Amino acid sequence: MNHRTHLMSLAIAAILQLAPPKSLPQSVLPDTPAGKQVAAYVSAFNADENEMREFIRTHWTPDALKSVPLEPRIERYKQMRRDLGTLRLHRVLNSTETSISTVMRSEKNEWLEVRFGFDDTPQRAVAWISIQQIDDPDQPPVPPATSVEDMLSRTASYFDSLAAIDQFSGVVSIARNDLILFTHAYGYLDREKRVPNLTVTKFKGDGRNSNGMARRSR
Repeated sequence: MNHRTHLMSLAIAAILQLAPPKSLPQSVLPDTPAGKQVAAYVSAFNADENEMREFIRTHWTPDALKSVPLEPRIERYKQMRRDLGTLRLHRVLNSTETSISTVMRSEKNEWLEVRFGFDDTPQRAVAWISIQQIDDPDQPPVPPATSVEDMLSRTASYFDSLAAIDQFSGVVSIARNDLILFTHAYGYLDREKRVPNLTVTKFKGDGRNSNGMARRSR
């Protein structure tokens, strides 16, 4: 490498260090009206019903509140708060003047992609929020199964791990061409009486669906 090429390489490296591309995910919200709205939402979500009620009343667009009024939104919030606990920002995926996409982690270790849309007023009032459960974004993608045996082994390990932490109770069955390849029962049909689920257990209001799984919600 000649002297000129070496200097150019150093200059490029310095530029990359000083000015990272804006498309890279960030762990802090932008200091913009939209970013401040997201911060206010998380603060209200983590506080209580009164704080969220005030946030919805003062930060949402009139059209959004006309479409879904305050009280139904509060009921949704209370259900989410029970299911998720508090929220913590993990990463900002994308940010524009009228939208922000984030990854958040709940108190109960659920990973969520939370997207926000805003109007074009200077205050950037909230027009909509979309929340979707996702896999752990920091885990490498799982390679596809290499065989039926590998798939069945992964399935067993996955549900064993859920049952071990009391996150699944029911029966899992996998079939191909009417041939049962895997079936296993997890958890209890009656927890208080310690009656376990069996592979022949029939669940009220449920049945075996198209992908061969019967499940009982806890």
